[in-house]
Amino acid sequence: MDKNKNDLIIESIGISYQDKDGEKIAKSLQSNLSEQLNLKIKRPSEIKSNIIPLGIEEIIFVIILTESVTRLLKTIFDIIRYKVDKGIIIIKLNENDLGRPFSFSKGTLWEKLLDNIDQYIKKRKRKTLTELIEEMVELDKKIRKLFEMEATFLDIDVVSSKKLREKSDVTISAYSFEQYYKYVKDKVKMNGGIVLSAVGDEVMSFFKKPDNAINCALDIFNDKEKFNNNRNKLKDPFQFRVGINSGSALIDTKTGKAFSRGVIDLAGHLQKKAKPGTFLISEDTYCKLKNKDDFKRYKYIKRDKIWSYIFSKFLDDRSKK
Repeated sequence: MDKNKNDLIIESIGISYQDKDGEKIAKSLQSNLSEQLNLKIKRPSEIKSNIIPLGIEEIIFVIILTESVTRLLKTIFDIIRYKVDKGIIIIKLNENDLGRPFSFSKGTLWEKLLDNIDQYIKKRKRKTLTELIEEMVELDKKIRKLFEMEATFLDIDVVSSKKLREKSDVTISAYSFEQYYKYVKDKVKMNGGIVLSAVGDEVMSFFKKPDNAINCALDIFNDKEKFNNNRNKLKDPFQFRVGINSGSALIDTKTGKAFSRGVIDLAGHLQKKAKPGTFLISEDTYCKLKNKDDFKRYKYIKRDKIWSYIFSKFLDDRSKK
């Protein structure tokens, strides 16, 4: 039996009867329901329920449901409507539920009865605010267990990218910026990181260790001249600026998606504050580094009250060569 989105799931059906004719009808119904719905029909004794005695030629169904009533319950009605004079369907949401009886006969408006049953189940299954909050807390625990990790985010941007594009042919520009994306992606991968997103010429990536992010930034700057000579076809050279920040975030490494409360945003914020040819790192990243040499305090970033540092000694020494 295929489960459609709006189908009910019947966990069990019990059929009760009172005389020989009723027993014959009940067995016939059990056979029809089993064949057409591919369900195992249980006897009332197998279901925890309070079934009241009925008169002759009356039948009671005990149905335990887990979803809203639609096609399957209608199929049951189609089977029984011409075989049973009158009866009761007791809708139970679980085996311990006393359930609510819905009576029917050959003159019953089945669509209306279906609608009444459906509305009843929807109302009963509507969760309270407390239940929803409890579910949300449990889901939050599960999400954190699966995806939360300490990470370092590196955000890189091309300085004055608009001017670079305007000075060259569109085709040349497209080629050179495509080479830039590949260049950054290769450096990130080489240092154990994953590229998360690329918007315009800004690329965000993450690393499990802050030292890997620093090494990636160094590789990008160290090989910049080689990149400009061999892969950049624009009239002017590429210049980069980078921002790096560390903290807790939810990361799906399979899809490359990450979410955080400001941790990722701060990496982008530091990138925008960095001077061309340099990179800024947050205090959180600085404190977690194994090698803190060559860093000096650059300025106080008021946003989130985080001290930021700029890697200066290596770049200054390199620029003198």
